Amino acid sequence: MLGIIINFESQSKLMKVPRNATMGQFQYNIAINLGIEIEFQYLLVKDVLIIPESSYQIINYFDNGDTCVLKTLNLPFKEFLRKNSGLDEVELTRLLLKEFDVAHSTQKFFDGSVIVIRHIPNDNSCLFTAMHYAMNRNFDSSGYLRDYIGAFLKKNPDKFEEGILGRSIEEYSQWIKNTNNWGGEIELVILSEYFEVEICIISVNPISESFINEDKSYHKRIYLLFTNAHYNLIVRNFPDGDLKSDVTRFSKNPYTHSLVLDAANNFRSKNIHKELVTFICRDCYKQKYP
Repeated sequence: MLGIIINFESQSKLMKVPRNATMGQFQYNIAINLGIEIEFQYLLVKDVLIIPESSYQIINYFDNGDTCVLKTLNLPFKEFLRKNSGLDEVELTRLLLKEFDVAHSTQKFFDGSVIVIRHIPNDNSCLFTAMHYAMNRNFDSSGYLRDYIGAFLKKNPDKFEEGILGRSIEEYSQWIKNTNNWGGEIELVILSEYFEVEICIISVNPISESFINEDKSYHKRIYLLFTNAHYNLIVRNFPDGDLKSDVTRFSKNPYTHSLVLDAANNFRSKNIHKELVTFICRDCYKQKYP
């Protein structure tokens, strides 16, 4: 028998299954215990996102004692593929992760909505993608923000000293345009002024907060969750709401801020602040982990 711990929202269950059980049988047991229909189940194991093939044996996916985070989509994976045909596996993986609510606040707003940690793809541009989505409510290319920052630095050479940039203005302006390079506080300062919005960064290791342009009279605030290596976006939505319902800019009030911290603590307590490495299995599971 294999003992596998299933974590779903605030629930944690130990499930024992025969080693020769299929993934379909395992998912059926999950459905019985947690009420999540099989076709909507997606599993995160050791930072690997698995789209299970129902006929394959469970030992191809799990070791005894593994912990599995159960994720759900609001549509079956086959339908998801049908709606997004033409995308390669990497693009599909990114799109799939956008559908997931990584964690949300325990407390609720008066209308039943909650604070949601919206996962942003790990593609070295998470800061830019998060800021673009927060302001434009879509996941179109955010490359124009890199271009803007490069141009801004050239036009405002006195904004940051070269000692802070770590290189000359000219070199940094070119460096930040490379999509393999990460953005950080310098970029957030510039983008805060560009969008005229205050930015609050919630770090999870440990929980702490910092503000960008808090002293300016911007009326709205964007919340980012930072794991020391990755930025996710913090939004307001209903627990079962889709992306179209995301509220990404907030009034600056203590109650909203308390729910943001609540969601960040839930994110950290679920031990999912490690960076996600994704893998989709559609035909077979040829290796244990990539």
